[in-house]
Amino acid sequence: MTALDPSLFQAAAIPAETQAANAGIMEIAKDLPKWWDVGAAQARAARARGLGPFPAAAKSTRARTVEIAGSAGTTIPLRVVAPERRRAVYSGYS
Repeated sequence: MTALDPSLFQAAAIPAETQAANAGIMEIAKDLPKWWDVGAAQARAARARGLGPFPAAAKSTRARTVEIAGSAGTTIPLRVVAPERRRAVYSGYS
């Protein structure tokens, strides 16, 4: 395994345009409620409605939501966006 160069994580390694974009986002979001104060569910719902530094994300009309089994008998909603024409099957397992 190749070690990561620690200098890549210093402020000097961040391009000026990225620093400016980050500063702009932080300025826009400074007066918004913090997710840890309102809770993750409320913060996600507000973000989905576009009530944050970014507009609401467009959702693909090809997407569908399925539920998969979680731990302790819970279910987890999973949004699946499949290509119009399937060319292969991909798996995270080897």
